[in-house]
Amino acid sequence: MKREETNFKAGDPDILDEAPPAPKKGPRFFFLLVLLALLLVWSFEGARVKPAELVRGIPEIMTTLGRMLPPDFSKVTESTTPEVLFEPK
Repeated sequence: MKREETNFKAGDPDILDEAPPAPKKGPRFFFLLVLLALLLVWSFEGARVKPAELVRGIPEIMTTLGRMLPPDFSKVTESTTPEVLFEPK
C-alpha cells in the first residue's frame, strides 16, 4: 500500500507540542469525587432507591421511552390549536 504524502516539512512544529498540558488531578479532585459518590449513596438511601430495582426495570423504562419518542401529534385534537386556545371571548 502506498503511503500518503503529507504537507509537513522537517522544521514544522508538531501540533501536540503546541497543545496545552493535560490538567492535573490532585488530591482535591479525588476528595471531591469521593464526596460526590457519598452524596449520591446518601441521596439513594434517603429516597429509598434500590439500584437493583432500577436495573431490573430497564426493560420497562425502555418500553415507556419507545412509546413516548418520537411524539405522535396526530392524536392532538382541534381544541388544542392556538386559535382555539387563545381566541378572545
